[in-house]
Amino acid sequence: MQENNIIYEIAQKIQDKQVIESDMKEAFGLVANLFKTKYIDKINLELKNNIDNLKNNPPKEVILLNAIKPFMLEENHKNIDNAINIVTSLSAINHMMPKKIEDNVIKVNSLELDPSVKEDGVYDIDENCLFSISNNINMSNNLLILVFMLLLFKL
Repeated sequence: MQENNIIYEIAQKIQDKQVIESDMKEAFGLVANLFKTKYIDKINLELKNNIDNLKNNPPKEVILLNAIKPFMLEENHKNIDNAINIVTSLSAINHMMPKKIEDNVIKVNSLELDPSVKEDGVYDIDENCLFSISNNINMSNNLLILVFMLLLFKL
């Protein structure tokens, strides 16, 4: 009899739209918090460290912006400061990107076993495929930059 009461209570809760919405919000909050703790906070910390390093060793674009700042009207200094922040952030994000594409590519240990290597040791490359791959890499880098910018400015 006790089991019937529990099943009845659960069935009543499942039929209540507000209870389901509340449970879904709570579950989404738990997942979002886990994702933030596990990934976003680590990315933000790395980004902050890179920005701090770049403030000590600024890129040449930042040096140029700082050099022209005294020659501009004072009301435009805020725009220069914003541009410096954007350039610094983009440089920090760029520094976080993998330096070489080879890091993400599986390497063949023996060239003799690879049918795409010709006798002279040169790879046979499909130009259309190569163009497609490079576009996908650029799109993924652009997407990562967009995500980092959103995280940085917390939009």
